Amino acid sequence: MGRRSMKRFVFLENHSVYSLCEGTIFISELASFARSRGYRYLSLCDTNGFYGIMHFIHACEREGLCPIISSRLKNHSFSAIMVARNMRGYAKICSLITGLLGERSFDVKREILKGNTGDY
Repeated sequence: MGRRSMKRFVFLENHSVYSLCEGTIFISELASFARSRGYRYLSLCDTNGFYGIMHFIHACEREGLCPIISSRLKNHSFSAIMVARNMRGYAKICSLITGLLGERSFDVKREILKGNTGDY
């Protein structure tokens, strides 16, 4: 990939220190690194939550980056990265996370497939 096309490329699965045992970088360092490489967009993908979202949004604002809000939903039989396309998508992902963490028998795959996926 050329340098020009890399600026439009976005890694969706960036874990920070807020994703225990999955990320080792502080959000401010992640945003600075992305900016230094010429990226315009940055994604944060906490597992089963939006743990670092406020720090992430503020860091992106400071660095002039457009934040992409996402979460990896994961249980014993399913794993998917969900990207919020708008506030309704964010709310739907929050509901999926709540079900996933609150009910042992929650079928996250079924809930994703039955919903309108235009928001995520």
